[in-house]
Amino acid sequence: IGNVILDCIFIIPFQMGVAGAAWATFIAQGAACLLALFLLLRRVKSMNISGGRLFSGAALADICKVAVPSVLQQSFISVGNLFIQYMVNGFGSSAIVAGYSAAIKLNTFAITCFTTIGNGMSSFTAQNIGANKPERIKQGFRSVLIFSLATALVFFLLFFLLNQPLLSLFMNEDGSQLAMDTGVNFLRIVAPFYFIVCLKLLCDGVLRGSESMGCFMAATFTDLILRVVLAAILSNAMNDVTGIWYSWPGAWAVATVMSVIFYKSGIWAKKLISLTPEAEKEETKKLAEENKDMLSFITAALDGKVKETKISDKLKSHPVCISSSGQISLEMEKILNQNPQNEKVKSEKVLEINPNHKIFAAMQKLYGEDKEKFKDYASILYDQALLIEGMQIEDPVEFSNKICALMAE
Repeated sequence: IGNVILDCIFIIPFQMGVAGAAWATFIAQGAACLLALFLLLRRVKSMNISGGRLFSGAALADICKVAVPSVLQQSFISVGNLFIQYMVNGFGSSAIVAGYSAAIKLNTFAITCFTTIGNGMSSFTAQNIGANKPERIKQGFRSVLIFSLATALVFFLLFFLLNQPLLSLFMNEDGSQLAMDTGVNFLRIVAPFYFIVCLKLLCDGVLRGSESMGCFMAATFTDLILRVVLAAILSNAMNDVTGIWYSWPGAWAVATVMSVIFYKSGIWAKKLISLTPEAEKEETKKLAEENKDMLSFITAALDGKVKETKISDKLKSHPVCISSSGQISLEMEKILNQNPQNEKVKSEKVLEINPNHKIFAAMQKLYGEDKEKFKDYASILYDQALLIEGMQIEDPVEFSNKICALMAE
C-alpha cells in the first residue's frame, strides 16, 4: 500500500517518472523492513526466553528448506516478468507499454493481497502441525478460502467497474486512448481468474507450511514457466498483445489444478503422521483411558481455566504444556492481549501432561492418597505450563507460596 501511495506522489505531482517509481519502492520496502525488525525484536523480548544458543546450524538448515524455494520463486517471478516485459515492448508502441505498466501495478496489488493471505495460511499450518492438530488446518483452510474468495470478488468488481479511474492513477493526464484500452483489456481478461489464483495460493500455503516443498515448487514453477511459454506462443499466434494477457489465466488454471491435487492428496499431512508412530498413539490412548478419572479431576480442580486435561503425545522432556482447542490460538491470545485497550481474549486451553516424566507417576500416587494436596500440584503444573508458553500467571504470589510449601516438606 505504501509503495502504491508513494508511486502516486512521486510520479504524478512530482513528475519523477521511472526514478520516482524506484524511490517509492526503495522507501516503502525499507520502511517495511525496519518496522518488521522492530516488531520481531519486541515480540521475541515478550516471550521471556532464557538460555539457548546464539546460532544453530540445524535450525538454519530447517529454515533453508523453506526459505530457498521461496527465494527461487521470487527470483523466477522477477525473471518471468522481464521476459513478459520484453514481449510487450516488442510490439513497439509506447501506449501499449504504458497501459500494461499501469494495469500490472493494479494486478500486482491484488496478487500481493492473495499471497499475504497464503503466507498466513502457511504459518497457521506450521503451528498446527507442531500441535498435531490436522483438523484445525482443514477448518482454517475452509474459513480462509471464504475470506480469500470475498477479497477476489472485491478486486474483480473494482477492476471491472472502475478500471479506467484506477488506471488513470498511474498514467499521465495526456495518456492516449490506446494506453487506456490496453490496461482495461488486460484487467478484464485477468481479473475473473482471481478466484482461481487465490485458491492456488492457499493450497501453496498449506504445502509450504508443512514443508512439502517439492510439490510447492512444482506448482509454482509450472505457473511461472508456463506463463512465459504461453505468452510467446499466443502473442505470435494471435499477432496481438492480447495473447500475452491470456497467458496469465492459462498458467494459473494449470498450476491451480496441480496445487489442489497436491492438497487433496494429503501429502502435507504426512508430516503429522511421522510425528507420532501408531504404536505410540495406541499407548497414549490406553494411558488416557486408564487415568481418565484423574485427568477429569485436574480439569475440575483448575475451575474453568482449562477445557480439558489430557495425556500428551508430543512432550519429551517437559512435564506439562499448554495447547488450545478452539478457533483462538495461544499466539493469537498473546498478541491480542498486548493491546491494553482491548478486552482480554481467552483461548480454550488444554493442559497436556507428559506420561514419561517422573511428575506423572507422582501425580498418580498422590491422587489416591491426598486429593487436596493433589489440587496444589495441578495448580502448580498449570502455572508452570503458562510460564513455559511465555504467558502470565494469574497469581504469582500464590504460585510462589505453593512451591515454597512443597520445598519445605
